[in-house]
Amino acid sequence: MSFIPIWEFLLLSLLLAVTIYVITQMDQSLKPPVSKSPWEGILMANKDPPLCLQKELFDILVDDKFAVESSGQEDCLYLNVHTPKPSNTDANLPVMVFIHGGGFICGGASLYGPKALVNDEIVLVVIQYRLGVFGFFSTADPVLPGNMGLKDQQLALKWVKENIKYFGGNPDSITLFGESAGAASVHYQMLSPGSKDLFHRVIMQSGNLLPRWASSKYNKKLAIDAGNALGCPFKEKREVFLKCMQEIDAHKLLDLSFNTTIIGFTKNPSLMTKLHDDFEKYGPFSLYLNGYSDSAEMAERVYKYYLKEKFNSISEDDENLLELYNDLFFGFGFDTLITILAEDPDVSLYLYRVDHVGEFTLTDLVPGFQRKNWVSHADELFYQFYGSDFLKADLKGDDLKFRSIINSLWRNYAKTGPRSIIKWDKVEGADDLKQLILTTSPKMAPYDFKEKRKFWRSLRTQENILMEIYENPEDIAAKTEL
Repeated sequence: MSFIPIWEFLLLSLLLAVTIYVITQMDQSLKPPVSKSPWEGILMANKDPPLCLQKELFDILVDDKFAVESSGQEDCLYLNVHTPKPSNTDANLPVMVFIHGGGFICGGASLYGPKALVNDEIVLVVIQYRLGVFGFFSTADPVLPGNMGLKDQQLALKWVKENIKYFGGNPDSITLFGESAGAASVHYQMLSPGSKDLFHRVIMQSGNLLPRWASSKYNKKLAIDAGNALGCPFKEKREVFLKCMQEIDAHKLLDLSFNTTIIGFTKNPSLMTKLHDDFEKYGPFSLYLNGYSDSAEMAERVYKYYLKEKFNSISEDDENLLELYNDLFFGFGFDTLITILAEDPDVSLYLYRVDHVGEFTLTDLVPGFQRKNWVSHADELFYQFYGSDFLKADLKGDDLKFRSIINSLWRNYAKTGPRSIIKWDKVEGADDLKQLILTTSPKMAPYDFKEKRKFWRSLRTQENILMEIYENPEDIAAKTEL
């Protein structure tokens, strides 16, 4: 990967922060990024940057056929900097760099307004990276190794390290944090040699690289299928194949990539019927366990462990089914990671769980979803960010109090590391796992996944396969092609 470390930028004064939009021009589509060459004159950065090309997030969640509108553009490698000290290069404020979530297929910097998190104590940077086929298309060879989206993130981190001092930030105090796919991205960057020394602390919110949703072993097959469907036969030389794919209309490539995916298995009654009628075929698929030699057996064991006598009458509204999916997508991967890190003497590990049930929840944005009295995945974003069309909840009462608590904790962590304004005990070993329960009255409590851990570790899941090689980070870094 080659870099041209020459940048120019324009400061634009806003009410609470200063935002810059720094353009990074990729040399070619489906290739690694290179830094933008300098331009002449003044770049007017007075509006939000375009999103990276994607399908609309909540249309994806409610339309199984993906007959939804696309937005964004290919030239999308921008980042936003929000700083309270735009002209003070000696301010030396701690820096927080956020990587957005969205399943690696949607999201963008402009969705995360700074007005809740940014005060006069930190500088906030929100980065963008290429998504979906544009960020992760791969033939698993040197011509198209893939992971362009992760390389976009890495280039953004390099820019922050080299330039954040001009915006009042301290390049030697950078906290990298992300949510969902953004948290998995944080984990990937932790393991990449190319990101060494680009950040100093991390916060992973509801995600890491271990669960199956955070990676794909079918990229090459998908690339071959896409090429054949678009008239770019894979049997040609790789350079010829790449050039052919680069010439395909971007929106056509986006549409094709979504036709190969199904999201939201349990919300679709017809798919639930298929699960009952042909479990051997649809059971593994419904749990992301397809592709293993014993997929059907594993899927049946998982369903029976959580549903017990209800196994033969699975309902999409069953609370046990929801617990299953929570553990499948997040719980076991989280548990696997922390039991490894808890034994590393070089790691200071602090655990938390959001238990605040507020007025606003992500599931309210999904039409037809019946609200439950629970905390949904990504609900903390309503408290951490404010000032965009996506996150614009006007909080009051306990919700405002919770916003103050979580943002104070995050800012304080960025400033001083593990020293907390609230009692937050460090994990002292895998046999002494404790977590901070985040509500309007935070408190420490035991973390207990032991019984479930025994069950999940008896399966040949991706988490368990990766765990076998996790103690050798160089191997995993090589696999990520960073």
